[in-house]
Amino acid sequence: MNRVNSCLSLISVLALIFVAGCGQEEIAEAFDANEQYKLETELIRDYLAENNFEEDTTDIGVRLVVTDQGGEQMAEIGDVIYFDFAGRFLNRNEDEEVIDTAYFDTTIFSIAEEELGVEDDNPIRFRPVVYTYSDDGWTLTQSSGGTGFIVGFRDGVTELLKIIGVGGAGEIVLPSRVAYGTTGTIGINPNQVIIFEIYLRRAE
Repeated sequence: MNRVNSCLSLISVLALIFVAGCGQEEIAEAFDANEQYKLETELIRDYLAENNFEEDTTDIGVRLVVTDQGGEQMAEIGDVIYFDFAGRFLNRNEDEEVIDTAYFDTTIFSIAEEELGVEDDNPIRFRPVVYTYSDDGWTLTQSSGGTGFIVGFRDGVTELLKIIGVGGAGEIVLPSRVAYGTTGTIGINPNQVIIFEIYLRRAE
């Protein structure tokens, strides 16, 4: 009977060790994710502070910056909107200085020509994105042109266009978890903070 109890006790201890080990791995993964987000948040705040930008944050953590208020006409639910964008990376250099000058994509040919060395003004690539505001909570839904948006881009553009007028401009700053995440994509590293410049051309 004692031997049976001893065996059962040993099995219980091993089971607890196994469960505890699994829990520690999960906690470690969660801690890594939280630590990455903390580092990205500090980087974003340093960027905003260095440029004297006010911090305005959406519910999912996208920072909004108004660089040009634009005219009195505002985009409204049901409008077809035309906007351009230019995406660039936000990083730190070896001296822990904030650097954000590397562009990776844009709908504006002059930026692509100057920053990316593009020579062909392709009218398919270099044209405003055309989307329509839906009536279900300001969600951007595709009308024509462009492609699907990552969640941070969709959220940031939606919120930014509530506060700038036609002809206005702003920036949306995306932590990696609402951009391209821990895997990245072609030309974009994992855990990459991204800035998109947004230019509201017209709404009709």
